[in-house]
Amino acid sequence: MVHKILGWLFGYLCIRFRGEGMERFINLCHHHGINLWRIYPSSGGKEMVACISLKDYRRIRNIARKSKVWPRIAERHGAPFVCAAMRQRKSFFAGLVLFLGLVLFYSTRIWSIEIAGQSYHTQDSLLRFLRTQQVHIGMAGKQVICSRMEEQLRKQYEDIGWVSAKKSGSKIYLQLQEVRLVEAEAEKQPSHLVASCKGTVVQIVTRQGTAKVHQGDKVKKGAVLISGAVAIMGDNETLLGKQYVEAQGDIMIESKKNYHDEWEVRQKQKVYTGREKKIYQWDIAGKQFFLHNVLNRLERGKKYDIIREGGQFCDLLSAYVPMERWVTTYRFTEVQERVYGEAEADEILRKRLQKYLHQMQEQGNLLQQSNPVITRQGNKYVCEDQIVWWKKQQKQKKISKKKMQAEESEREQNGDHGNVN
Repeated sequence: MVHKILGWLFGYLCIRFRGEGMERFINLCHHHGINLWRIYPSSGGKEMVACISLKDYRRIRNIARKSKVWPRIAERHGAPFVCAAMRQRKSFFAGLVLFLGLVLFYSTRIWSIEIAGQSYHTQDSLLRFLRTQQVHIGMAGKQVICSRMEEQLRKQYEDIGWVSAKKSGSKIYLQLQEVRLVEAEAEKQPSHLVASCKGTVVQIVTRQGTAKVHQGDKVKKGAVLISGAVAIMGDNETLLGKQYVEAQGDIMIESKKNYHDEWEVRQKQKVYTGREKKIYQWDIAGKQFFLHNVLNRLERGKKYDIIREGGQFCDLLSAYVPMERWVTTYRFTEVQERVYGEAEADEILRKRLQKYLHQMQEQGNLLQQSNPVITRQGNKYVCEDQIVWWKKQQKQKKISKKKMQAEESEREQNGDHGNVN
């Protein structure tokens, strides 16, 4: 290994020699301390190949003359020849050195800050605060002190209970955990559990309160299902008073919904013509610069869709000078009439029905039955269905303090009259 390294540093040659005294040439080189390696025959044994150092090559002239061989250089290896090639291509190697230098320089900078775990605070607000603390994209990596960054974030944001900062390569990773400030829970106010829709009670389990309906009863919207007024009975079923609580229970109401949707056979639709115009915009330090093809004009009376894309141009430069790049695309459209077949209309109407069912399920409804029927009626396709839903009732109706006091005073008055009699 050392032999290879030294040979490359000082340079070596791969030579080919032929003649009557090839063996004598090798022996004389060994006798005079000239090192040859990788010796092997070539061209059917008519010549020999060997490697020799650049310094020893200058000493073999007399030896070659005595042994009557004619050496010639086949290959050149090592640093001296690389330097010679660099002198001939100065601009290329200068650019290569500059490129390597820039790579080494930029590898020591910070080019990305990734924040995870936040929900209340936005990433932009956190980055703006870090910028005020001299932590920004483009800073030197050796200036990053993770413990100091963690301490600054905890001091600035009281609702951040835990923060971890880690530097890996040219990137800073911030992991946050927000702690919502605990607020005193408001005193629970007594309430009734009421129906949020009309239908039939299919399931009822009372956990707290007094049930006012039974399984199979039909109820209207707003009807009291479980009352928050619990009667306190004494001996001989005597009403001693009422206790007001928050009504709780599991109640399912079955309701039916008549679904109706239509789709026209002939419809006018917007289609793209294929023509578009792009306008490039740069916002630099509050000034705007535009670039577009002036020959491709926007015509009056023509319709087009406008799509705007872009954002911050360069994180490094934007840390010092606000820079944004935007591309506004105008896609020209025209209105064409389209005739829908039965299969296309059926697929569209079923997709619209599935979207409606999905929205209703997100609202807490449980689908029990759906049998859509799609028919053509004149110039339109009609989808009709009677959908059966089950919905868990969770709507609460607060019991006002005035009502509780009125019932209490009425009960006391009734009791006083009884004593007088």
